[in-house]
Amino acid sequence: MGIAITSLEYDLAIIGAGPVGLALAIESARLGFTTLVLDRRPPLAEDASVRPQLLVARAGDLAHLARLGIDLEDPRVVSRLHTRCEGDLASGRIVRGEIVTTRGVPELPSDLWALASQPPYALVPIGRLQQALLARVLAHGATVAYGCEVTRLRRHARNVSLTCADGTSYRAAMAVIATGAARPLIETILKNARPTEGVTRRLIGGLFAIGGKRGQWTRVELAVRGFDEPVRTTVLQTPGESGAGTALLVDPRIAGTPSLDRLHQGFATAAQAHGLAGAPYIVPPQVFATAATTLPHRFIGGDGRAPIVIAGDAAQTGHVFSGQTCFVNVALALGLANELRTARTAIIDRSVNAPELLHALRRYDAQSAIGAAILDRNSQRHVASFKAGAWALAGVARA
Repeated sequence: MGIAITSLEYDLAIIGAGPVGLALAIESARLGFTTLVLDRRPPLAEDASVRPQLLVARAGDLAHLARLGIDLEDPRVVSRLHTRCEGDLASGRIVRGEIVTTRGVPELPSDLWALASQPPYALVPIGRLQQALLARVLAHGATVAYGCEVTRLRRHARNVSLTCADGTSYRAAMAVIATGAARPLIETILKNARPTEGVTRRLIGGLFAIGGKRGQWTRVELAVRGFDEPVRTTVLQTPGESGAGTALLVDPRIAGTPSLDRLHQGFATAAQAHGLAGAPYIVPPQVFATAATTLPHRFIGGDGRAPIVIAGDAAQTGHVFSGQTCFVNVALALGLANELRTARTAIIDRSVNAPELLHALRRYDAQSAIGAAILDRNSQRHVASFKAGAWALAGVARA
């Protein structure tokens, strides 16, 4: 069951209660918009499928989280990195070093490019981040309804109507789709706008129930018998006190569609090389696909009907090894809220063709396109830009 609904009409309805949707809800509520968040999953406290994935955060990402009210000194939510290690097979060169982090709130980045150029700074468990963001959303007076799968969106002259699978319906001056990389709802409203998709890779990742003395980020290629290319690995280890564990991501780099057995073989070899073999799991190894994708445009509006905006992974994604998709999209959500600030009166008055509203949405679309370009560029670095054996140290400052 969800959190109780107090009204059926809102200024802003956000579909998806991931980090992006919740970040936007916080900022929207701060602006004085009546805000509704809908999510098809159970409440976080009851959701067994909440991802224990570790996100790689830059200093600028932490600045954004602080703006949203997240306590950066809570070790359960933020584990600052202390050590990074990269090693190349081709040259035999290994680089180890301390990561200089400071307490307090880092400076906000000047723009998306500045954010993307920063090195890894901290690890953030996505499930705990969602819980912290949800608490802030509710504190700001927004409404959140779990267990509500939106199956239909219709645009009208003054609002958007949303219908859930159980028949419940809502109305809002504007709807934002932030449902993640799966896009079935978007396909119903953007019938002729298919996403551009880069090379799709099948990866395997798992989360071990062990931590280290300090936060560590390790990237290395491994020569594995029977594999044509070196296996690319990233290890993200949080301190033991955080209880967030150690994540291992493996790209076996097998041409075509690798079998599950081959993927698990690559993972087992990598786990052994990193001293993780035999450790208990929080999440056992899981196979998933990753690719850089982007939609050609990220809003519908300006035609006499209420607008729909697309945000987060629903708008663009990057290769998981870039470690940037979630937080680039959070930054874009904050940018969207800032643009909506300039169109507050138009939204509240349901003036769907107001020039200031359309201008705000176009500016957001342009910034979102920049975010997609950043994710695509960084994804290409991990997929194809560097020869075998020379990947781990390439562009190391930007990860």
